[in-house]
Formats: sequence, C-alpha cells, structure tokens
Amino acid sequence: MIDEEVLADVRTAEELARTSDLVTGVLDGLTWAKPTAVDALHQLAASCRGEGRWTPLLVAVDDWSHGESGHGAWRTRRITALPDLEVRLAAAVATLDAGGAVEAYYQLNNDGHVHGWGPALFSRFLQVADRTEHALALNAPLAEAGNALVPGSDLGSADWSTPEYAFHLALMHRIAAEVAQPAATVAAALAEKFSD
Repeated sequence: MIDEEVLADVRTAEELARTSDLVTGVLDGLTWAKPTAVDALHQLAASCRGEGRWTPLLVAVDDWSHGESGHGAWRTRRITALPDLEVRLAAAVATLDAGGAVEAYYQLNNDGHVHGWGPALFSRFLQVADRTEHALALNAPLAEAGNALVPGSDLGSADWSTPEYAFHLALMHRIAAEVAQPAATVAAALAEKFSD
C-alpha cells in the first residue's frame, strides 16, 4: 500500500495533470491509431489470468518493448530465472485489480520490485494486464511528451517515481477525454511523435 507521504504527492501530481494549461500545437498532426500489439497482449493476459501464470506475459511484453533490437533477450532470460518471479507478478496483478494502476506501479517500484525489470517494462506489463484498461506504459518518449505538453514538467528519461507515473496517467486520460480517443491510442501517438 502506498504510504501517506507518497499518496499526497500522487494526488498533487494528478491534480496538476488535470488542471495545467497544455502547450498548444503539441497534439497537432497526430494520427490516432490503436497500437496493434496491445490487442494480442490483452488476449495473452486473459489467458495468463486463467492459468494463474504471468511469466508468459512478461516475456511477451519484453519482446514488444525491445522489438527486434535483441537488447532484451539476455535480460528477459535472467528475469524469468528468478525463483520468486511468479509470486511477485501475481501480487502485482492482484494489487492492480484491487487498488488500481498507481498502487500496482508503486508496488513494482518498491517492495515488489522484480530485479532487472524497470518502470518502462513493468508499466507496459501493467497496461496489458489491466482489465479496466486504465494503466498505461511510461517510457522515455512519453516522458518527453509530458514535458512538452505541460510547462514546468520535468519527467526524466527513466526510473519514474509513483507520483510521476500518476501524473502521466492523469495527463494521458485527460487528453484522451478531450480528443475522444482511448488513452492507449493517445499514448501510442505521442510515443511515436517523440521517439528518436
């Protein structure tokens, strides 16, 4: 469970994302297209729920994240060899189901951390494991998009805190409501725009 001090910071971050004036022009020219990999991963997540095994979803998310770069194969093998991996993943999904995306993010970023698996990867895992489709991935391009959209925002390139994740979620869902698109579609379009 998120401690009270962090929870207060989460609420402040969410309010900032909901009320800040957005920089005009950042959303111009975006093409709204749902990321195709997400549907297949949602189906895999449903299968993992039925089987009570989450490692296949972790492997698929890592593959999706690293694409054909080959950067993640050794890391994924090392992570899947962890003896308590299934326990940690099952606990994160249980927290996601009971407490929501921010609570599950906090868990995976603190006591439930899976060694070798950072926020860019585990936030994608949460995105596809979330039955409510509220959770979203957070990666460097999306952090850059948040900085471009909200004056004074200072999201770094990695290792985002729980309040920073809460800010990202609230901002993406706010924009999604304003443009009448799913939040995952908004995030995918912004990630593509801000990718190197």
